[in-house]
This record gives sequence, C-alpha cells and structure tokens, in this order.
Amino acid sequence: MKSLVLILCFALSFSCMAKNQNTLVLPSLFSQHMVLQQKEEVVFWGKSNSEAEITIRGSWGETAKSKAAKDGKWTSKLRTPGAGGPYKIEISNADTTILIDDVLIGEVWLASGQSNMEMRLKGWPPADTVQNSKNEIASASYQGIRMFTVAQELSDTPLSDVKAVWNVCNPQNAPDLSATAYFFAREVHKKLGVPVGVINSSWGGTPAESWVSNAGLSGMDDFKELLKKISVSSLERKKINEWMKQLPAIDLSLTANSSGVNWSHLDLKDAEAATENFNDRSWKTMQLPSALERGGIGEFDGVVWFRKEFEITDEKPSSYKLSLGPIDDMDMTYVNGKLVGTTVKDGLWQSGRVYEIPEGLLKKGKNVISVKVMDTGGGGGIWGKKEQLFLQNSEGGRIELAGEWKYLPSAEYRNGKLYLFGIDQFKFQEKPFCSMDLTPGTPTALFNAMIAPLTSYKIKGVIWYQGEANVGNAKQYERLFPALITDWRKQWNSDVPFYFVQIAPWAYQNDYQKGKSQELRDAQRKALSLPGTGMVVSMDIGNNANIHPANKQDVGKRLALWAFAKTYGQKNTCSGPLYEKHRVEGQKIIISFSNTGSGLKQNGKMLDGFEIAGADKVFYPAKALIKDKNVMAWSDKVKAPVAVRYAWSDTASATLFNKEGLPASSFQSDY
Repeated sequence: MKSLVLILCFALSFSCMAKNQNTLVLPSLFSQHMVLQQKEEVVFWGKSNSEAEITIRGSWGETAKSKAAKDGKWTSKLRTPGAGGPYKIEISNADTTILIDDVLIGEVWLASGQSNMEMRLKGWPPADTVQNSKNEIASASYQGIRMFTVAQELSDTPLSDVKAVWNVCNPQNAPDLSATAYFFAREVHKKLGVPVGVINSSWGGTPAESWVSNAGLSGMDDFKELLKKISVSSLERKKINEWMKQLPAIDLSLTANSSGVNWSHLDLKDAEAATENFNDRSWKTMQLPSALERGGIGEFDGVVWFRKEFEITDEKPSSYKLSLGPIDDMDMTYVNGKLVGTTVKDGLWQSGRVYEIPEGLLKKGKNVISVKVMDTGGGGGIWGKKEQLFLQNSEGGRIELAGEWKYLPSAEYRNGKLYLFGIDQFKFQEKPFCSMDLTPGTPTALFNAMIAPLTSYKIKGVIWYQGEANVGNAKQYERLFPALITDWRKQWNSDVPFYFVQIAPWAYQNDYQKGKSQELRDAQRKALSLPGTGMVVSMDIGNNANIHPANKQDVGKRLALWAFAKTYGQKNTCSGPLYEKHRVEGQKIIISFSNTGSGLKQNGKMLDGFEIAGADKVFYPAKALIKDKNVMAWSDKVKAPVAVRYAWSDTASATLFNKEGLPASSFQSDY
C-alpha cells in the first residue's frame, strides 16, 4: 500500500522526502507553494530506487511517466496549462507517493547578483534601508507572488540541490524577500494578472566570476590558472574540512531569532583576549587600517581579535574619544579590559566607530585596546583611512593609532557554522595549508552551489544586479559579463532574456576602485550588444554615501519595463537614452542616442556631466544643449574635438533623460 505524504516547508532539509521512505526524493524546488512556468513542458527530476517507474500527475489533467536509471536518477517533462491555480501535483513510484500542494502556474524569473539584489525588503538598518519599508511590508499581501530564496553556499563542483523553500508573499514573509525582486514581481503580477515566482540566488560582495561555470570561464585566459588551482586544491580543502571537524563549532542557524544572530552573545571561548594583561607576544602583526584579506590572513570570514598598546602621558588622564573608522562587519571594543562600545547589527560595515572612554579608565603609562572584529562574509576588517584611527582627549590632545597591531583569528565562519580556535594561537596556524581556499569570490564557487542545481527548472528570464565587486577590472568585465550571460543561456539550453541593473553612483574609497566605477558602468552598457539583454540605469536613484540605495521600487519597476516591452510584447519605453554615435561639426560634437522615447529632456537648469577631448585625450568639461533628439557639446579649451563622455565619475549625477523620465547611461566614446 502506498504512503501519502503532504509536502510541507522543510526549512532545514535539502530535499523533500516521503515520510519514512527513501525511495523517492525530490529537489527542494519541487515543494509546496511552488510556481511553474506556464504553457511549457517543464522538467521534473529526482532520485528513486533503481529502474523504478515514475508517474507525475498534474491536477489540471496532464500526466507524464519516466523510468529511473540504474543509479536511481530520473527526469520527466510535464505540460503546464495557462496561468492559474492553485493545483496539486502527485509524483509516485511503486511504493511512495508525494503530493505537492498549492502549486501555481505563471511566470518564473531568476533573480541573482550581489548585495543590491540580496538586500531584503526590511533592509539592513539603520544605514541600509529600503524606501518606505514598513508600509511596503505591511501591504505585501499577494497570494500570487512566491519567492524561493536560495541559501548561500560554496562548492568546487556542481551540486544537485540547494537549501530553500517557496514562500508566499505576505507581511510575515515579506521582510526577508529580496526588495528588488519583490518590486519587479509585483509589477509583473499586477500588470499581467498572473502568478509570479522568483528564484532569488544572490550573495553580497561577490564578483561575477563566482557565478560562472567552469566551462563558461575556460575560454578566458584571465582565469585559466585559477581554475587549475581550484581543481588541484580540491583535495587540500577536503583535508581542511576534516581538520575543522575536530574543532568545537556553533551552528548559527540554531542561534538565530527573527532579528538574526546576536553575535555579542556567542561564547567563542576567546573572552580572555579582551583582558588588559593578556599575553599576545606570539600573535602576528598587521598594519591597520586594512582589509583582513590584504593584511596577512588571506581569504577569511569569521572572528579576529586585534590588540594595540599605547602610552598616555597625562598625569591625570581625562575622558577620551576613541575613533576606529569603519569596521566590516561588526565589533566589540575594549580598553584595559573594559567594554567601551559595540556595533553588532547587520549592515553597518561602512559606519565609522566612535566610542567614548570614560574618565578614570585610562591611566598614565601603558594602556591596551582590544577589538573583536566579526566578519560575516565578503571583505572584513578595520578598513577605513589612517586618519580615522586615533584617540583624542577633551583638550584636543591626540594619539594616532594607525600602524602595527597584533592579531589572532579566534573563529572561522564556514557554511553557516563558526569553528572555534579560541585563544590558542597555534590552532589557526596549524590548519592544513590550502593553495586556494573557497570563498564567495572564488571563480565558479557560487555557480556550482547556487546556480547549477537550478538549471533544469524552466524559467522565463533572469534579472541581475551586480558589478560593484568588479569595479577596478572594467576591461575584464567587458568580456566576463557577456561570458556569464552566454554561459547561463547554455546551462538553461535557452536564450532566456537577461535584464540587468547598471551599478549606481557611490563614492568608492579603496585605491584600486576609487575613480573607476564609471568604467564598470560603461562595460555593463557594452553588454547590450548581446541579443535579449536590457539594462536599467540607476544614475538618478543612487546614493553617493551608500552603496545600497534605498529606492529599490524604481529599480524593480524599470526591470519590469524591459520585461513588458521585450518579453511580453507590450508597447512601452523601457530604457533611457543610450549613446549610439557622434559626429564633429567644427568645434562641436553632436551626440546621437537610441531609446530617446518621445524626446530628450534635461534635469535642472544645466545639462551637466559632458566632457570632450581632442587628439591629446585630455577631457575638459563641456557646455551642452539638447538639439532635437541629439546633444551638442563644446568647450573653448578643445578646438578640434574627437571624443566625448558623460557622467564619467564615481558620483556623477543624472542630468539627461528622455521625456518618459528614464535617465541616460554614462558613456565614453571611442577615440
């Protein structure tokens, strides 16, 4: 007799299994509340006992049959009707039946990228917020919108499943949904009147090469040596994983509540490192400020202690202010063993730390600062500017703190767990060597873990928001980003639409990125040469002081404009003006644009941001005027112009739009 199992949401399981059975296993994508692409032959797959007969029945009247291979793997295709539901799907073999309830048929999109796609509707307050977040969450009641948020994981080989469940969009689930993906889905759902499912697979701070397959990168010389290292170091990583298993560990998923993990309450067996007289002589040294990855630790996520001794010459030290600059991501800071300040909330990696040291805590002679830095992913460390590290008393006396600090990693963060080294300075040093450890920035690591398991699931298209992590490598990105798009289309065996968001203006601080983000924006613009692509320009809705702009509503709407115009065949303007060509008339350059809509317009009194150059390639600010559907630019300093550019800086403002209100992209013409 067959057992009947109702599939529920298994937050901690890799797959959906029949109760007390192991003869029929489905990937996590096939579960309650799922959305299937309408009017398609959608693929189902899973594992069963060897050569078992598999039957799939959709309650809309379609049936498909399949036979498992000798290794138990099976695939089958089921025809879906037009948008609607809810339906039920029954999948069975000889002794087990799985029933998937509350299935909708509609439009399925994949959302991916880094933090601006990952950013939740509730934001990462207080610094990284979503515009009108509370009201948006309260009104997010849409039974026809479902989201499948893939858990962040790394792998050096393609995996077969991900950790995730389908969530119905309601005020209870909405806070943790991708804001950009939600606003896109809402537009599509409302305008088309069909269910929308979004698979969100994103990870903040990650470069594009992490999201490309081995095959997709193999044609680029830039990554050939890295791919070899990844392959060679696979056995080394296995040794490290075995070594790590001997360490005590904390599963952070078991400590989290609705507000996340309270890092200040975790017992990492390292509290003694905060004490005034702790012996740190065997610790290594690092020059601060610096990211952990550049300071000597290498690729590392977790907890690192920093200690520094300093001298006070005041006879009776008064109260002092301690400034440490921004710390990525969190910190607990002690002076002479006493806690003077903590910042343990998500999203404050850009915020400078300034703590008051009360009168009487400091003493004449030797004093000690101990800083516990908690890096939850991506870059980490005390990373600001030298002038931001100092102590200052109430009379203005100042002690500079930039320079040499002692450091010790006390816990390493891997796949949701903290592995504890404690304050045994030898444990971390004894960790087996790996020529290339996996990180979120490792080429192919995110594709293998977070994209490969999805590629058989039928989707309508892709929305993508990424690029900040590749600033500083624009020439490479010109080749890398099209390679990613082409790779994904091969993986899905379909020329799916690929609509992406151009990175917004932001004041980059690192030397290797500062003054270079406009080059990355232009590399993104050039990817439009691939068919079936579309780019959202966010020049007018960025925030120069925050890499995570709050206005995600317009980002989602503009992505939807591309889908409406290019995927769903509606008549609407989907893009702002895009540079097409230019010609020279005397001392003036006449610039032609595509996507001018019903005409060009300027924002404000002046059409700022245009620069022109002569044969010497030195650009000068230019005066500019709209003339019909072109822009005319000139400068008294350039008698014979040959090139033009617009909005060519990290923090450029949008001044040129079409009359539909969509901004022009930054660009630089060829010389």
